[in-house]
Amino acid sequence: MLLNNLLKFLRSPLSSSTDLIDNPTLLSPSMSEIANTKPATKDLFQKTAQIQKNFLTSPAISLPLKPELTPYEPHRFEHQFTTSQTSLLLQKCKSMGITITHAITASIALSILKVAGIEAGEYTTSLPTSVRDTFPAPYNSPSHAALLAITSPLPVIPITTSTPFLSLANTVKETYLSWKNDKDTITSHAVQAELFDGLVKAGVINSSNFAGKATVVMSSLGVVEKYLTIAAEQKDEEETKGEKVGVEDFWVGQIQGNTKVILFLYTFAGKMRVAACYNRRFHEDDAVRGFVGTVVQRVYEELGVDSSSL
Repeated sequence: MLLNNLLKFLRSPLSSSTDLIDNPTLLSPSMSEIANTKPATKDLFQKTAQIQKNFLTSPAISLPLKPELTPYEPHRFEHQFTTSQTSLLLQKCKSMGITITHAITASIALSILKVAGIEAGEYTTSLPTSVRDTFPAPYNSPSHAALLAITSPLPVIPITTSTPFLSLANTVKETYLSWKNDKDTITSHAVQAELFDGLVKAGVINSSNFAGKATVVMSSLGVVEKYLTIAAEQKDEEETKGEKVGVEDFWVGQIQGNTKVILFLYTFAGKMRVAACYNRRFHEDDAVRGFVGTVVQRVYEELGVDSSSL
């Protein structure tokens, strides 16, 4: 949404006046204020603290790290599906009652076991979830694009190499839904942040526990054009005026400075992409490419899709 607002501003006719104002009062209030949540009860605080403790102390399954550390160097690798592959995968997921987000997440968990060469473990990750659509107007609109409306459950899911793929995908689905529909989600998120902050300041979170493991976090952005509406608008203009499309491609990523690998899943121009963000200090390029390839191949196999025929 922020990018869309920026591109629209850049395409607007030059004017002597501007709507850009240096006024802090125009910033969005906190999620708690918007949702009008009450302070956490003692029971909710203790419940959230226990969930977080389980999350941090879990023997989380992890990707192997490089044997010798090298200088910090963030990097990004992307796998792009064709239009036909994207369409068929989405159809297959829909017929199974899951989304591609659930399928990719399940594949990530099982692929970590395969790459790490272990039989069983706990898939311990965060599942970034937007709650923007639950907010009242205008906080759910582009006018408040700068509002960070992301929360996350902290699941610890026991898995083995024989865990049924669809069963795991449905577990992921239920985790997302229960978190999204929980009336205490935003309050729990605030408690999570408070507890994490305290642990960091106390030096409890360090490289010897969860924070130092090479876990994999998947963030699903959905269909980019749903938010980057200017791309569709420019496509219409191209068809009517013969103008060149301004948004020809869309990349997303983030600079990773720790051991974790972040996978962004999104679709642009009808093509789904999986972008892996990692740091070369901890991971070899071939290892990340191989892992992403394993994730993709497992999805094809479990959904019954022959990628070679598409």
